[in-house]
Amino acid sequence: MRYRKIIPLAVAAALALSLSACDRYSEGFEDGRGEGYAVGYAAGAALNGSEDGGGFDAGYSQGYSEGYSDGLKSASEYPPNGVTDPSNGGENYPDPVSPEQDSSGFVSLSDQVPGVLLELRYYSSYNFVGERIDGYEEPVALITREAADALKSAEEELETLGYRLKIYDAYRPQTAVNCFIRWSENGDTQMKPYFYPNEDKTALFDKGYISKTSGHTRGSTVDVTLFDMALGRDADMGGTFDFFGERSHRDYTDGLTEAQIANRSLLRRVMEENGFKSISTEWWHFTLKDEPYPRTYFDFPVKALD
Repeated sequence: MRYRKIIPLAVAAALALSLSACDRYSEGFEDGRGEGYAVGYAAGAALNGSEDGGGFDAGYSQGYSEGYSDGLKSASEYPPNGVTDPSNGGENYPDPVSPEQDSSGFVSLSDQVPGVLLELRYYSSYNFVGERIDGYEEPVALITREAADALKSAEEELETLGYRLKIYDAYRPQTAVNCFIRWSENGDTQMKPYFYPNEDKTALFDKGYISKTSGHTRGSTVDVTLFDMALGRDADMGGTFDFFGERSHRDYTDGLTEAQIANRSLLRRVMEENGFKSISTEWWHFTLKDEPYPRTYFDFPVKALD
């Protein structure tokens, strides 16, 4: 069954004519993504409890994927370039000499934790680089078995509170980290207004936003947010994923509403109580405390496991 979008994208496209190319890219994407949410939620609600057993997930997945795809299409006329990821949070780990290729300790997150929602930014073109990141070959999220078990516990607790976890990124191959490093060395700043408006690109390494090694590459780190089931949209966290600046800091409160602070606190509490640790620079970033591969960096591609 195919779910059609409720709001035509042409309206948003017309309104965007006076904006800059970068503004139009972002607006096109967000409009399409928002419509996907709306359609997916409505269709899922309609199916919930029906004979086909599709429930929320079937409607959400179909509607969201269509809206997400159309959002990218509406933005594709204005492709940005260049980005990286501040995943290490200032922690120091040895540079990987020979990244591990064995994926036998990993599982598909959607298979292990079916309640999670996915918005895999590095597989899409809506990220710092403006194109799919090297190493992301299929739209799947991979993670170690141990981290998946802990994440399932967190997801189940959140569902009792009316939320679900949305995953931006999980395992990240060293190939992708190398892609980020190359970006940091070129002159592209097209995405600066959105991800590091108050930072000099050349200083991102020194400030810990970018690292030559990433906790994600060890396989037990996730970038997550909350999805509010009652509202049918992401919970307001008072800041966006992968924003380079103080607003992304875990304990940042300046100018945030009580609801935004409460949402950040809820995410952190549930994740930490279920075996993860947070970092001070990113409210969305969590690593399993007892990760199984604390000194191993992997480089197999992100795709369906055999």
